[in-house]
Amino acid sequence: MTSRHLLVVAYTFPPAAQSGAQRALRLVRHIGRLGWRVTVLTADPDHYFIRDEALLEKIPQNVRVVRVPDPMPARAVPLAGLSESRKSSRILPGLPPAASRFLRKIKRAIFTPDEQVFWTLKAWRTAFALHAQDRFDVGFVTSPYHSSQFIGLFLSKYSVPYVSDYRDHWTLYPLTSERFALTRAWERRLERRCLSAAQAVVYTSDTTRDEYAAFYPDLKLDRKTHVVWNSYEEEDFDRSVRPLADKFLLVHAGNLYYARDPKPFLMGVRGFLDVRPQARGKAQVEFLGVSEVSFEASIRDAGLADTVVFRGFLPHRQTMRRLCESSGLVLIVGLSAGKDPFIPGKIFEYLGAGRQILALVDPGTPSARLLDGRPGCHILGVDDPAALAAALVNLYDQWAQQSDAVAVPPDPATRADAMAGAFAEIFERART
Repeated sequence: MTSRHLLVVAYTFPPAAQSGAQRALRLVRHIGRLGWRVTVLTADPDHYFIRDEALLEKIPQNVRVVRVPDPMPARAVPLAGLSESRKSSRILPGLPPAASRFLRKIKRAIFTPDEQVFWTLKAWRTAFALHAQDRFDVGFVTSPYHSSQFIGLFLSKYSVPYVSDYRDHWTLYPLTSERFALTRAWERRLERRCLSAAQAVVYTSDTTRDEYAAFYPDLKLDRKTHVVWNSYEEEDFDRSVRPLADKFLLVHAGNLYYARDPKPFLMGVRGFLDVRPQARGKAQVEFLGVSEVSFEASIRDAGLADTVVFRGFLPHRQTMRRLCESSGLVLIVGLSAGKDPFIPGKIFEYLGAGRQILALVDPGTPSARLLDGRPGCHILGVDDPAALAAALVNLYDQWAQQSDAVAVPPDPATRADAMAGAFAEIFERART
């Protein structure tokens, strides 16, 4: 088979520890076996606010990685608190919320569609030079950050088929109200141009696909759109690691931001302990990742200071091991409106871990539809502590009889090699 040359544009790529880096990493780890040579165009690691150096070891040696420094100094935008890292909902500590929202709108007007736009302008020149040296057969751009999609737009003008990958919404993102009307109109014009130029557009859920098809009906996106889920990497899991026999461990792996509120979960845990008081001292809940809000007061008020622990960021390898040691995995998804169009990437690692999942998600959302009917997956709603308490009692009783009873089979359909195979088919169609 003749090798084809794939350009992967991914601002977020190892050693970045954000979940978005895993999609591109898992693609490049497996696409080479399907007849593709890979060049990755990415940012300098100094601009990643969470890093995991061990992830670099997972990049295949035959993958060429070209790193383009971001012309914005790493701390220039967080100056005055203008960071989009989701670590804080305020621009400047102490400012009233209305003033903070106004400053965010100013920032959005200056950095359209995001602060990485200056990196994009530099990176597209690098992409053009690389293309001149060794022609790309397909350009694949995964975002956010959505300014990266301009690189695909530029490449399409040189007859390089361009595949656009939306890990999250762009202009249809639920928080796009934090823009001036003119900024929103300009962004939608930019997005329309990118969607029009792309040979194929990939989304991570059918809901997002349908939203975009309805919003841009004249583009007839349904003719070229695809849904490719995120995935888990089988090699990330040590199958010899079993649920802890001396601790009923529940794990939430991933960041907590905006409306992902653990308070209903805490109430459910308290209800469980009221029914099974003998579980105190044996049950432990661990939150792994970054939280933009402190919940220590809520934990104390619920009487769970000896049960619930926030451990902060852990390297990926340690996080995957902790999933395997758990008796159950906690998923908290939900926007304030009660509807969340996203499928968090951690769902797929949960499915790979082979443990039961307690999902605080609204029925009918993409996350709920994905999990519904799968072994060991419990759809409990975003605000139903009684249902959660009952599920925890049942899970605890299983664990107390035999710790291995809480294990379920991992789902091979959501493995990384399956994801790469789906992308390979899209790339082949894009270039013909």
